[in-house]
Amino acid sequence: MPSKAIAPFNGKPATAVMVDLASGQQALAGSPITPAFFLHCHRPALSDDPPLPVPWHGIVGEDSKIKAIFQQIRHAAPYDYPVHLSGATGTGKELAARAIHDLSGRKSGPFVPVNCGAIPEELVESELFGHMKGAFSDAHRQRKGCFERAHRGTLFLDEVADLSLYNQVRLLRVLQRGVFERVGGERSLRVDVRVISATNRPLKQEMADGTFREDLFYRLNVVPIHMPPLNARRGDITLLARYFLDRAARRYGRYPVRLTRPALSLLQGHDWPGNVRELQNAVHFGFVRAGGPIIDAGHLPPTVRQRAKKVRFRRLDPTSVSHALACCGGNKSRAARYLGVGRATLYRFLRLHQPFLGG
Repeated sequence: MPSKAIAPFNGKPATAVMVDLASGQQALAGSPITPAFFLHCHRPALSDDPPLPVPWHGIVGEDSKIKAIFQQIRHAAPYDYPVHLSGATGTGKELAARAIHDLSGRKSGPFVPVNCGAIPEELVESELFGHMKGAFSDAHRQRKGCFERAHRGTLFLDEVADLSLYNQVRLLRVLQRGVFERVGGERSLRVDVRVISATNRPLKQEMADGTFREDLFYRLNVVPIHMPPLNARRGDITLLARYFLDRAARRYGRYPVRLTRPALSLLQGHDWPGNVRELQNAVHFGFVRAGGPIIDAGHLPPTVRQRAKKVRFRRLDPTSVSHALACCGGNKSRAARYLGVGRATLYRFLRLHQPFLGG
């Protein structure tokens, strides 16, 4: 029995005439449709959602590669040796740094993150080491730098490769001796700080190019940890998407919200050059565009949908068509969109290849 059109759900009870395919009972016109009932009627197209795991120190993942990172963090945390986190943008380097701090003996002390690439060159010394009143034209008062603020805690130097060679020398001196002077000051200050650094650039290549000091590299890279890109842990894509969606739904009172199988298939097939951060943005985009309890493939960002069309299936074959039909719950029009072909093209293929598709 075909279902009637359903009014979009916008966060409030909607009204419509609909037939519940599962029970065959009709909801009368004017009766409220709750999100749960709306999802029940669309269940065949929705993904199967197992319980979400509890994040591990803010990091979500069950893939073997991310679990190996968890183990490396556990091993490194108890010791004060410098840790260097490498990996592409959006792979969770700051979350890993916070996890190391939280598992260390310094967890009751401050965690001070600083993005070295976001500080103007002329202010790097002041930001890292502080300054005295009157040290320069805008120094109207004495100010502590990041090293002082991180005393008895952890200093996280993100994008450390963006430091100039001059400031690399200043940083190296602090790491070697544990002392520094504020800009405009004469008194040496001693601090007790654990340093964790990170960069998305290959430091060995930077050393070969003469833009990063070799002695500083060996000071920072005592315990190296490489954060894997998202496309190397594809088993976590669905898990992360559901996690971000669950948090958004709870924050804005639109719970529950679900992803359809075609939407998840698009997410699984994307390359994610922006890694976990890009996936989070894509889920938030779909959450806003959908405006209701179901996020379908058409609600995802154009970059995800267009990329999928380029890499999905340039020529139809029984395997790809069967996969698309399964993802789209047997709906041929949606399967055609999923495959990036016209309906007529798909129908012709089905007529010619029906025996190979299991009837």
